[in-house]
Amino acid sequence: MTETTVAADPRILVIEDDPATRMPVQQALANDGYTVLAAGDGHEGLALFHAHNPAIVLLDVVMPDMDGFATCRAIRETADFNETAVLMMTGLDDVESIDDAFTAGATDFITKPINWSLLNQRVRYALRLLAMQRAIR
Repeated sequence: MTETTVAADPRILVIEDDPATRMPVQQALANDGYTVLAAGDGHEGLALFHAHNPAIVLLDVVMPDMDGFATCRAIRETADFNETAVLMMTGLDDVESIDDAFTAGATDFITKPINWSLLNQRVRYALRLLAMQRAIR
């Protein structure tokens, strides 16, 4: 991690219903030194979000019951939503899905299958952006 991280030990919340994706994402982030929390659906993810106030949420779009768009909107309804970057992860790459992600409040968009190097870069960029926003405030 770099000097520009938001906190000494930024927490990252992964909300992904597919364990075959969630577990490698968790492992890759943990290997990079991040504290990683994980949830298997939007409701569990919101509970962890409110309990732990992560710096970043990596959020799957297509999930049963509460999809990623609804989960992202619920995160953004939180008073301090600007303190959290939301990176949407999905196999959907059509313009409408991308527009929906940003309309829901996403900070960035990562397509599946996940490019691990790109994931690492996007997480580091999101942390730098959050640090700059805090410095400006």
